[in-house]
Amino acid sequence: MAPQDLPPDALRKRIANATRAAVRQAAGPNRRGTERLCDCVLCAYAGLIVTSAFTGRNYEASVGSLQIRVAKHNERLFLDARTHAIGPAQYHAWFATRHPGGRMEVADLCAHHYPAQIDHCAPAWSGGIRPWYAWGWADTLLPDIRFAADTAARDHACAWYNHHLDLVHGIAEHAFSLLSAGRLVA
Repeated sequence: MAPQDLPPDALRKRIANATRAAVRQAAGPNRRGTERLCDCVLCAYAGLIVTSAFTGRNYEASVGSLQIRVAKHNERLFLDARTHAIGPAQYHAWFATRHPGGRMEVADLCAHHYPAQIDHCAPAWSGGIRPWYAWGWADTLLPDIRFAADTAARDHACAWYNHHLDLVHGIAEHAFSLLSAGRLVA
């Protein structure tokens, strides 16, 4: 894999699958909708640990606003961190790295929550795509998704991460074990 390339599709899919499986297992069976915040933060931090180890690249967590365009009247759904009303579902987390040449690679392992967010506000997803993870170049990832980092939201998520460090690293270790055991296919 050349420094300017994305990780191969099969590797991205395996990492996303293993990380999400590890997060689901760590979260247990008693889930509530308000825990999406924890899901995205757990997936972002555990995912960047796993991805950095597999690729040798330095990925960093990003936290902020998520904008999803829906087809009906070209409306947009926001999880808007700029209001600084930080709380559940007020911000989103993903991980990213800047490649040689300046392109930004972005990975959101919690895209499986997009349809529920969209269907709550508007039933139509503009491209017909209902992804379970979104991983690619920021400028071409999906035409319906935009990320905007926010310092206050990142500070809040970093504090959460530091408080739950053992949990996040345990999830990353479990994701490594799933990948190493070959129990997840591309």
